[in-house]
Amino acid sequence: MTPSRTIACALAWIALVVALIATSERRDVHPGDPGAPPAAWPTGTTLRPGGVTLVMLVHPRCPCTVVSLEALDDLLRAARGPARAYVLVVVPAGAPVGFEEAAALERARALAGVTVVVDADGREAARFGARTSGAVVAYDAAGRLRFAGGLTPARGRRGDTPARAALLTLIDGHAVDDSPAAPVFGCPLEDA
Repeated sequence: MTPSRTIACALAWIALVVALIATSERRDVHPGDPGAPPAAWPTGTTLRPGGVTLVMLVHPRCPCTVVSLEALDDLLRAARGPARAYVLVVVPAGAPVGFEEAAALERARALAGVTVVVDADGREAARFGARTSGAVVAYDAAGRLRFAGGLTPARGRRGDTPARAALLTLIDGHAVDDSPAAPVFGCPLEDA
């Protein structure tokens, strides 16, 4: 191979690597479908509200889920007020038996003070209007939606976010402005 051909191949390789990195970065910061959570605590749910109630909905096989669960853990540890918290581990319709058995389910079960519910066929997720793993909805003691969104700044990335501050304000017993929303970064909940 001639030197000019070697240089051309090397430049083409570098361009390909840069393009792949750029595509990956765009995907990491592109939020998922925020869904449409109900304005009031959903009827028909098996979950029971109590004071400020948070529900995080997760896909057990999404690589970003463990980071979302860690963000929830950090949030609950930082809160001064009481909150009831659920993690719904969504098993999409048509998923094989044992689909939920993954690192995310283990991590969810390790969260102190959080009730973990395996959501067969995503029935509960549908009641809460969630579409993306890592989505959190928070309702006040009167059952009104006060927050909807995610806790992470990008897919699988840790960091402080305005969502965390809004939820801490709500849990600590202070009013939040008109049900703030935040982007959700994760996999679609219905992907089997």
